[in-house]
Amino acid sequence: IVQGLTSCRSIFAISGLGGHSFGSWKSSGQTMWLRDCLPQDLPEIRVFNYGYDSAVRSSTSTSSLMDFAR
Repeated sequence: IVQGLTSCRSIFAISGLGGHSFGSWKSSGQTMWLRDCLPQDLPEIRVFNYGYDSAVRSSTSTSSLMDFAR
């Protein structure tokens, strides 16, 4: 580390198939923990949220994460 410079850590958040780049990390309210909570606990980090078209073609699934966990 060069004197006078600080290190920075980065977190890259990528939603899964059928997920949403914002909604996957949001509570039932409007709190998105990557944006609203994590930087308060770890102020030295940079958070990158990557969104992409992750729709599953012809899927009619209504299963939740809890359904898959059972």
